[in-house]
Amino acid sequence: MAAGLRGDGVAAAICAARCDIFDQDARYVTISSRFMPLIAAFVASGVALYTGLAEGGFPVFLFVLSGWLVSLCLHEFGHAWAAYRGGDRSVAAKGYLTLDPLAYTQPAISLILPAVFVALGGIGLPGGAVYVDHAALRGRGWRSFVSLAGPIATALFLIGCAAPFVLGVVAEHGAPSFWAGLAMLAFLQASALAFNLLPVPGFDGFGAVAPFLPPQVERKANDLAQPAMLIIFALFVFAPQMMRPFFSLVASIVTGVGVDPRYIALGFKLFRFWA
Repeated sequence: MAAGLRGDGVAAAICAARCDIFDQDARYVTISSRFMPLIAAFVASGVALYTGLAEGGFPVFLFVLSGWLVSLCLHEFGHAWAAYRGGDRSVAAKGYLTLDPLAYTQPAISLILPAVFVALGGIGLPGGAVYVDHAALRGRGWRSFVSLAGPIATALFLIGCAAPFVLGVVAEHGAPSFWAGLAMLAFLQASALAFNLLPVPGFDGFGAVAPFLPPQVERKANDLAQPAMLIIFALFVFAPQMMRPFFSLVASIVTGVGVDPRYIALGFKLFRFWA
């Protein structure tokens, strides 16, 4: 400690340094104009359903799909924010801290494909990805946290969807179509959370433990990431009966946070209004 620097002076200096860090972060954390239409569609369709101005299949479809795309952006933002805090400043230059859906790798793979899977089968597949400079991160703990930050954002979104059911306001406010859509959106978050936490190369669950594995094991596992993901996705399409344990886990998660399964079933029925 420098001569004459008292305890309160140290606290003030630390506070000033932390404020400066957060001020620097704030310059990079912005909301892209491309993200705003997703928010607008999500909020507008939700309000229309809640107030009874709109009912039925298509409004529920719009509400769930736009909410799902918003959650994908928040998931990837979580990864990017953790990476930035952990020392990788490149994520700011790549636009990952702007919630821009087009910044999260190739839109066709990152957003459109998951949206198509949701539309066809109501499966919350993982969406985009952010490229992180792991060498810039301050240690294995930060690498692990970067992988977990996306699922944490998904879990928070799930909790937000489930909160009205837990608080018991579902029967008192809003139209059934709104609660059905919200319940289905919660189910999608639960399925995405379970997917992402699989300890399989290419998923966030493996990314959380990979930094603590021997380097050669991690490299060999990462080489298998793309084939492993394709195999799992193929099982959902061509052998869904093999994935029943997974859906049982998802059902346990979503009902465990208080969502009424009857609203989930209604949400799926309304969402697929063309069937």
